[in-house]
Parts: sequence; C-alpha cells; structure tokens
Amino acid sequence: MLWSERRQHLLDDTAGLLLISSGILLMVDGALWMAFLYKGSSEPRR
Repeated sequence: MLWSERRQHLLDDTAGLLLISSGILLMVDGALWMAFLYKGSSEPRR
C-alpha cells in the first residue's frame, strides 16, 4: 500500500485574493499616473 501526502493548492483563497487586489491597485495606480502625466504635458509652457 502506497502512502501519498495530500497535495497543497498552488494558490489558496487568501493568496488569490491578495494577488487579485494587488493587481487592481496596480492598474488604478498606473491609470492615475498616466492621467497626471497627460495633464502635465497638455498644459501650455510659459
């Protein structure tokens, strides 16, 4: 009789939620950064 250990999931619920939420935060941060960059470049120079 062979004994095998129960396999662990690669991503459990907490790690998956953390990964998804950090991805969303990075996208929001990138969008804000691009908006401020575009706003700064569209203003007329004196």
